[in-house]
Amino acid sequence: MSLVFLMFSIVFFGSSSGIQTDEVCYGRRWQFPSNYIPSRYTGPIYFTETNTGSKKVVINNGMAIDTRFRVSPGSIYLTDVEKRDEGIYSVSSGGYQRQDVVELKVLECAKNVTRDYYYTWEDSIPRWAEILEFTPLHSPDQPKILWNRTDSQIRESRAEVKNGNWQLSYLTQADSGYYNFMDKNHSVLAKVLLKVKEQTRHYETRWNEHILIEYPRGPKKWTVTFTPEGQMDPETLMDGSLIIKDHRFSGRIHAVMDGIIINSTEIRDSGTFEFRDPDGNLILSARLEVTPEMLPQFIFMAVIALIVVGIICCCCCCKKCCKRDKSAPQTAASPASAVYYHIENQPACPSYSHPSALSYQPVNSHISTQPSATSSEPLLYHKVNIHENPAQPEVSVPENQASTPAPSVGPDFLSSDPEPQFELKGLDMPFAPSLTSNTTICDVYNSDKLNFP
Repeated sequence: MSLVFLMFSIVFFGSSSGIQTDEVCYGRRWQFPSNYIPSRYTGPIYFTETNTGSKKVVINNGMAIDTRFRVSPGSIYLTDVEKRDEGIYSVSSGGYQRQDVVELKVLECAKNVTRDYYYTWEDSIPRWAEILEFTPLHSPDQPKILWNRTDSQIRESRAEVKNGNWQLSYLTQADSGYYNFMDKNHSVLAKVLLKVKEQTRHYETRWNEHILIEYPRGPKKWTVTFTPEGQMDPETLMDGSLIIKDHRFSGRIHAVMDGIIINSTEIRDSGTFEFRDPDGNLILSARLEVTPEMLPQFIFMAVIALIVVGIICCCCCCKKCCKRDKSAPQTAASPASAVYYHIENQPACPSYSHPSALSYQPVNSHISTQPSATSSEPLLYHKVNIHENPAQPEVSVPENQASTPAPSVGPDFLSSDPEPQFELKGLDMPFAPSLTSNTTICDVYNSDKLNFP
């Protein structure tokens, strides 16, 4: 017997072990596989829901147990497909093991529309549409008919049909949901997912200034709350049109025709203001940001300019100092036109007795008029210092050395000389020693007039 059933299953269900997968848009109509129409199969059809895993019989003996199935001898249809219809459909014959034959996936297939609070939404009505059904977004089990082509009594007070378009005004979050345009058989022709969101604004102001937060579009009776930045607990500022006094803005906030004015703003005023209607729908979310007082921009520019100028000046000064250090050795090494020597230690010469500290004896009293043989090299002038020393005792001249009369200083030594006196050494000088003489004579004449500038 089992062998006969196995052969029957292969012939009836096919040799393929794969399962068929169908995808259909939400609200549309879905046709069950034609291999299992009542004329070919009269056994039960089972359904296992994907989300919950629950199992049930939807068709048996060619009769629809779920009223949304349309069964005829030549076809099986599921009308107005919903998300709960997503799952696996299976069959069996003679009460034996079930076989999965098709998996149904329900797609959204809806046009997404977003509108702000209290704005208007409109959409074109399909040609064959007879009914507009609304399913709230958060209450899918509470559908509502908003429009019926043949029944003018069914209408929404905020809606109207104009030029083939359906319009809905003064939207709130309660209007968010699915709008299904269906034909007379309740098959979905067009599907729209409408989402209504609050109005949003952003305000920026500086510390100790005033700011106007404008009222939103909508009814004039609302509740205003404030949530400080970084906190979760809101504070009620306004109930209806009355300002509540006991809050952080006391004495600095008041209502005007266009909105709410906050004076002498503070850093702690940063946060979110929310306006809600009497039904609790969020109308407006306004974000306020208070920034600390900042210096004007031109002051920053001036400070930057001063810094740049200071850096440039420092660089220039450093460069000049470097050049000065490099040029100093070169200046010291440059030759001079005349060389001056400061004679501190004189060569060892025989000393002579001086008659008096102020005695004076002119040197070279007789100078020959003939040119003397002199060197062609420039004369070297020696810079000497005059040291006034007290009278020293006479020192005798050694006997073994030749004596030469020392020049004496006359009484007119302190008189102003018309011109400097020089000691001239040459061959024509009567007192000059012989060139072959080994006698060393040192005659020194000291005068301030020899200090050439």
